[in-house]
Amino acid sequence: MLTKPNCFTLDSNFDYYREYDSTKGPENGWVAHNSELPVMNFDYSTIFYDAIFLEGHNKIIISGPPLLNLTDRFLRFDLHLKTSNGTEVLKPTRTFTGSHVYIWEFFTTADTVKDGHAQFAQGQRELIQIRTVKQQKRKITLTTLQKDNPVQWIIDWVNFHSQIGVDHFVIYDNGSSYQDALEEQISTALPNVQVEVIAWNFPYGPTRHGQMKFCQVGQLNHCLTSNVDCEWLLNLDVDEYLILENGKKGIEEFVANIDPKIGLVHIPGRVVVNTNDSARTLELTVRDFSYIDKKPQKIANKFLVRTAAAYVLHIHSAKIFEKYEELTLPLENLCFFHYKSLTTNWQQAPTPARTRQQRIQDNVHEKSMIVQTILERK
Repeated sequence: MLTKPNCFTLDSNFDYYREYDSTKGPENGWVAHNSELPVMNFDYSTIFYDAIFLEGHNKIIISGPPLLNLTDRFLRFDLHLKTSNGTEVLKPTRTFTGSHVYIWEFFTTADTVKDGHAQFAQGQRELIQIRTVKQQKRKITLTTLQKDNPVQWIIDWVNFHSQIGVDHFVIYDNGSSYQDALEEQISTALPNVQVEVIAWNFPYGPTRHGQMKFCQVGQLNHCLTSNVDCEWLLNLDVDEYLILENGKKGIEEFVANIDPKIGLVHIPGRVVVNTNDSARTLELTVRDFSYIDKKPQKIANKFLVRTAAAYVLHIHSAKIFEKYEELTLPLENLCFFHYKSLTTNWQQAPTPARTRQQRIQDNVHEKSMIVQTILERK
């Protein structure tokens, strides 16, 4: 069943919205939602992505994009809730205000929590719906954000990573045409794999303006705070496949050998070479690619993070507590294959080079059938 967050957004009843800080982009000054030239895909209206109660942990966690010009209105608030203890007024025990995500944590001694309202510092009251999230002991959760990728790409991605030992998948869907049916389609193809699909229908963010893109960082931190009883969290896109010891090792064996003081493992990428006709992109799957770059890509690494070690996640790394350390391993021990040409360009960034057909060069590329071999396992 599709999971839908309990978001709080500004609708037509409000006469103010988040304003785009164009000092972070090519313009100057703030751009309001009712401007003659509003910024495409900027999130003008989301205040909270979701409000969750972590069953068994007595925590309520609320997250949302940076408030920017709305900080004075919405940053400070108390929760007035009906719980198993009666009516409670809760003050935040932690407020994190990052560049791309805000997180509020509240503690309650109650075993169950019902809906209530947020009482903001300036006197405004808003209904807050609390969603209870049951926790399960898991080893590795793999998460991604996607939109309208061919379902076969997603099934292959889930299948491959389940074969190497991932035991839980959380797919955040950014408004695909098939969103309501996606979880069932995956479960039909892979009935023994645990997959959750979450409707993450928030604006992705303006093209090429990374400092004003909040959606994906919000997704990652929502997954982190919703899965506190999972030991490790892995972040990969649907066109990225984790490779351990050249395909000879599973991820459970891999993490079992990581020193407990390690909280963050950096994962470099190796670009998979496209020798196919770019006009056939949507017909292709990972089975149609056999060559990879010998050297790692220079940017855009991904990561595996110990959930107890992290206090905030970003797209290509994480911030961990001081008592933990980071780890980088040789490419032959750990990397991900990046199928850059398997793209629908749903993020609306100009990427013609991603699908361009390439010629194999022996000094630059090498053959690899690791992914195909693992996908052929029963």
